[in-house]
Amino acid sequence: MRSLILSLALISLVATGCSRTELLRQSVMLQADPDMDATEAAIGRALTKRQWVVQDRRPGVIDALYAPRKHKLWVRIVYDDRAIEIQYVRSEGLRESRDGGTIYVHRRVNTRLHNLESDIALALQDAVLEGQPPPGGEPPPSEDSPDAPPPPPAGG
Repeated sequence: MRSLILSLALISLVATGCSRTELLRQSVMLQADPDMDATEAAIGRALTKRQWVVQDRRPGVIDALYAPRKHKLWVRIVYDDRAIEIQYVRSEGLRESRDGGTIYVHRRVNTRLHNLESDIALALQDAVLEGQPPPGGEPPPSEDSPDAPPPPPAGG
């Protein structure tokens, strides 16, 4: 009897772990950097961080694939100088089904899309921080600059 209960619990756990859920958002919007090159670089860093593969790159559009094993997830990232939109395209091996306008997928699809969204936002934030002067004003002058302070006296 005990083994039957354990078996049923295991089956229940496996069934729950592989459950499908409604795709939370078919599209996600983020604020872009006004510099298109900075936006594209941030998207590229975020894709690389999570092992996404760029399949096609055109001005303002990147098609990417996430395929860690037999599962495949495709997204299209559309961007300009104002916004970035991550669009779910399709998946294979992730239990996708459609019922009218509702898409059902494996629950991890939402996790992958959320991670990509967060990684792009962080990469954009890092790019902005790298381009800003340190707290307290402008960056210090370089040694070659006429505004650079004189070197300290020798020996002293």
